Amino acid sequence: MINPRPGVALVAVEPSGELYFSANIVVTTDALPTATELERWQDDSDGELELRLPDYVLLDRETTADGRVRRLAHYEQPDCGPVTMEQWAWLYDGIGYTITASVATPAYDGLADVFARVAEGFTPGEVRA
Repeated sequence: MINPRPGVALVAVEPSGELYFSANIVVTTDALPTATELERWQDDSDGELELRLPDYVLLDRETTADGRVRRLAHYEQPDCGPVTMEQWAWLYDGIGYTITASVATPAYDGLADVFARVAEGFTPGEVRA
């Protein structure tokens, strides 16, 4: 069992293997000041990711038609190799929601559609940490 930190509402992890990075989806919530703008919050998030993830490279960032910020990035996980991370973030009722889906880079193509369906099917406000 994983004991997530405060603000982590959901963790779903592929059964672990010793030789590869386990695919996972994590939903986090952040209580944000009322006047927080999505783009500013995500600019700050970009900086945090660059500081925390080894060899972090932002590949793509866009604001989707439904008002979410989607980012695609790459980093190196020690002992596991390259990881592709896709995130969707948005604000709802004073809470910042982020869905982060991560997988070993060679396996990303096989899970990209699954990750997108999870993000599309998530409704803000149903989960609070």
